[in-house]
Amino acid sequence: MRHEAAITALVGHVRSNIGRLNRARLPPNVADDVPALLRALQHYEEVADLAVAGTALEPVPAFWFAELRPLFSDRTRAALAAADTTNEAFDDARMSQAAADADAVYERLKTELLDAAADGEVTVNDMDDHMQDIARLHRIVERAVKAATRLGPHRPQLASDVRGADPAPDDDGRNAA
Repeated sequence: MRHEAAITALVGHVRSNIGRLNRARLPPNVADDVPALLRALQHYEEVADLAVAGTALEPVPAFWFAELRPLFSDRTRAALAAADTTNEAFDDARMSQAAADADAVYERLKTELLDAAADGEVTVNDMDDHMQDIARLHRIVERAVKAATRLGPHRPQLASDVRGADPAPDDDGRNAA
């Protein structure tokens, strides 16, 4: 699968960020917000799990995918980038808009798939496979946005701690730097 390397890299990056979040010092006033922070961590773990599951959007019916697949990929990437709370330029409004844009293309893609199956242009099995794949990518965006939202007022401090944390240790316990 040609996307396997990108997915593997994404999973590594997500897990590294989770590791850094786990090692980051929490500000003293965070105790009241620990449940929300733990839920954010769970959302990040869901993102990693969904990314590991991968997608199999090949082969693709050319009649609908030529326009929507690149658009869906671009909007998904943009939403994930906008939900990166370690980015100093992180902005809630930009993240919300990017997620809404990705969601709109996702809905269009679902409609196209359903119409293609109804018209006999794609088999129901193929439609279902593609629906599951795009739904998985959609869930990744949803979970990343939920995680960023749950971090709330602690995002600046946590992002600073994550950026300043030591690299994640390798499996043998040494730092990966």
